[in-house]
Amino acid sequence: MAVPAAAKVARALAAFAAVLVLLWCVHFRGGLSLGSPTNKSLIFNVHPVLMLIGFIILGSEAIMSYKILPWSHDTNKMIHMLLHAVALFLGSVGIYAAFKFHNESGIANLYSLHSWIGLGTICLYSIQTAMFFARTSSE
Repeated sequence: MAVPAAAKVARALAAFAAVLVLLWCVHFRGGLSLGSPTNKSLIFNVHPVLMLIGFIILGSEAIMSYKILPWSHDTNKMIHMLLHAVALFLGSVGIYAAFKFHNESGIANLYSLHSWIGLGTICLYSIQTAMFFARTSSE
């Protein structure tokens, strides 16, 4: 089974978006760091990079992998689960970076609609992952 053209376009656009966000954070915003004692914005720069790579790119790949990969159903399901798990991990570290930046900079957490929607999204994503494991263990 060949990879559909739409999937190729989606992957190319995702790679382009990742390059643009990395360029923005590294070149124009000074880099990435989870532990910069002097430049707190470097801590926050980790957030958009990990959220894009985790939830947008790997989450989308996980969704596509379930249907378009040429292997058996069980193999595709395992790849689907693995990509979702990595996406959830990267998203969690991305949220950790945002909270760490806010706490170290004296900014209130969960103050914007963006933060509440993001927190709700990662909670729903976590519930979905937990339901997968609950369903898989009962089979």
